[in-house]
Amino acid sequence: MGLLDSVLSVGTAAIGRSATADSGLLPVLIDLLSNNGEIGGLQGLIAKFQRAGLSPIIESWISQQAANLPITGEQLQQVLGSELVQSIAGRMGIDVPHLLPQLSQFLPVAVDRLTPNGSIPAAGANPAGELLGLFGNFLKT
Repeated sequence: MGLLDSVLSVGTAAIGRSATADSGLLPVLIDLLSNNGEIGGLQGLIAKFQRAGLSPIIESWISQQAANLPITGEQLQQVLGSELVQSIAGRMGIDVPHLLPQLSQFLPVAVDRLTPNGSIPAAGANPAGELLGLFGNFLKT
């Protein structure tokens, strides 16, 4: 079992499996924001926002200077692409209309948390531990 699998097992046990799909969001966020994930990590996500013309949104999540701008499900689907969004929804066992509100709620917080002091982590950084802490704290509130 690899490090990521171990972290996911511990994280899933720590937060518990709920009746909602929220517990399935953690592995999705880790996969999206990991450098070996489907989009090339945080740098790949930033590039997708740039290509979609939505740089100000993700820049607000990274910056310490401004509040995080919200993102709609439609904008998120534009950034990630319909194929990836469908794939994520399938892995979580939910439909796209249920996925997008969850992802648009958690992704800005995750990116903000992964970019302390407004700096993007090094290319080899692994967001799993940070996301586990964030996700656990978020579910407690």
